[in-house]
Amino acid sequence: MSRGRAVRFPAASELPAAPEAVPTIGPVVFSLRFSGIERTIDLSDLACARLVRSLAAALASIGGDNGTVRTFAPDFQQMTRHLRAFVSFVAGSGPDADVLERAGTAGLKPHMLEAFEADLLARFGPSGKRVQAFMSTVVRLLRLVSEEHPGTLSPEMQARLGYASHLPHYVGAPLDAYPMPVLEAIRRAALGDVVAIAERIEAGRLLAATGADPQSNGWSRRENVLLHCVGHGPLVAARLRKLHVVRCAPGGIAGFNAQLFLTPADLVPLLVALICHTGLEPECAKALRADCLSSPSRGFVTLTYTKKRAHTGTTKTLRVRDGGGVGTAGGLIRLAARLSEPARALVDTDALWVGAGLKGSCAFFERDYELSFQLRSFAARHHLGELVDRGAEAVRLDLRRLRKSVKSKAYLASGGILDDFATGHTKQVAATRYASIDAHKELHEQAVENGLGQALSAALEPPVIATPDGVPLAAPGRGNEPLTPAQLQAACAGDQDVFLAACSDFHDSPFAHRKGEACPSALWGCLSCPNAVFTERHLKSLAGFAAFLEAQREELQADDWQARYGVAHRRLTSDILPAFGAGALSEARAGALEAPGDLIAIELAEALR
Repeated sequence: MSRGRAVRFPAASELPAAPEAVPTIGPVVFSLRFSGIERTIDLSDLACARLVRSLAAALASIGGDNGTVRTFAPDFQQMTRHLRAFVSFVAGSGPDADVLERAGTAGLKPHMLEAFEADLLARFGPSGKRVQAFMSTVVRLLRLVSEEHPGTLSPEMQARLGYASHLPHYVGAPLDAYPMPVLEAIRRAALGDVVAIAERIEAGRLLAATGADPQSNGWSRRENVLLHCVGHGPLVAARLRKLHVVRCAPGGIAGFNAQLFLTPADLVPLLVALICHTGLEPECAKALRADCLSSPSRGFVTLTYTKKRAHTGTTKTLRVRDGGGVGTAGGLIRLAARLSEPARALVDTDALWVGAGLKGSCAFFERDYELSFQLRSFAARHHLGELVDRGAEAVRLDLRRLRKSVKSKAYLASGGILDDFATGHTKQVAATRYASIDAHKELHEQAVENGLGQALSAALEPPVIATPDGVPLAAPGRGNEPLTPAQLQAACAGDQDVFLAACSDFHDSPFAHRKGEACPSALWGCLSCPNAVFTERHLKSLAGFAAFLEAQREELQADDWQARYGVAHRRLTSDILPAFGAGALSEARAGALEAPGDLIAIELAEALR
């Protein structure tokens, strides 16, 4: 047998030159995981492959469960559409396409972005919302390319990436809140359903405890089938094709499952009740985990949730009320965790919302689960469409508006103080998206009116209230300066009376253009004039004028009435009339009703109308 021969390996200097490394060309087809589900994005059909690879790499770097864009539909899908639209546009632009085919992102020029924006404006119109969405995505991806590969883009292109669009920043109208009676009706309906769900499942578990193994004791007894579900999970139609006795039982397979597990129909009342208690965003409420409660103390508990839209610092906490019943957020979440515990053990997940789906146990919101049908069913079952929304429209249940209504209620309770209201977002977001809505318009207008009234009260001289003999009376909360002898004589004489008051000097008016001219003020200008002296002699005219102003409130639009009579009404009812005794004021009002023709103020006011 031959023993072979010795083998000699070449020295390093004798080795041939190593081949050039294959360059990294970047992804054109890539996969990302969203909520644990793998999604494949295929951009291989686009032209300008070098450009596509750079943009696709930037898009892949921000998507998925570990990125900043963690929702596949609609967020990541929309960004992918925007990328496709941009590449398709520049690839069809003649000479520019040849440059981009050879140079990729290095061949991009500012005029290409300008042309793309002009094309978007021609397609979508000048409203700006959709145009800005497309441009923001493209500019964001190009900025990421520039950060990852410095020097790739020209200085002119880097300068153009300083802004997304030439259009002014678009701010859409925020969703309005439901009227408070509608919010309360929805909350009561949801809590009633939650109690019924808990009673149904608890009764099903008690019945299952009395059952026996259906394999040996028969499938015809309901408690036996329920016991089987406890050990093996929800029934699935594909596995029970031969068990007609189960399939044909009252309620069918879904009826058995509903007696032990949460069903898709149960999700809406549970979520609605939870949002009404906490004001959580719907997507945050859907993503709760079973162990989200901690640190109970003095009737409160800490709720930990994930807010993916926050991008950074997505884990948030909220202190909520705690208790044993469904009337508190803590009690409701503990109930949901208890009802879903058997299904959670079968699925091996820590998600809160777990129950019986079409294919057995499942965590409902681990995938993109749609609730539109269940929302409509819940609304129809409780006749929510018969409630009246703002604008006299029928109520349409929307979980986002429901949250907005809860935040609106908190805003009203805080008196509009942002420090007490801005929970879970910045003051700017709280002010623009949650405080500045139509539901708060009346509150804000009243606040402005009150502020102007306070400013006016501070600016006006205190009114001079006097007896028929000219002796000053003290106005409520104010002190009056003593009248001079000349003013005392004018107030007592009565020949200086002007409509609503006595005038201390009709030819020395603070409203006259030149000293010595007669007073040019409107007939009710006396109410704010420092020369005016109000006595009981004028009380009948004052009471009649007050009645006239109230009558005008019924005839005029609120804004018109406020602009014309608001200052006079406030001065009259807040500063002047309260200074007279209640008896004298009642007598004057009665006299104004008996003899309205004698009231000079009313006659002149009617003439001015």
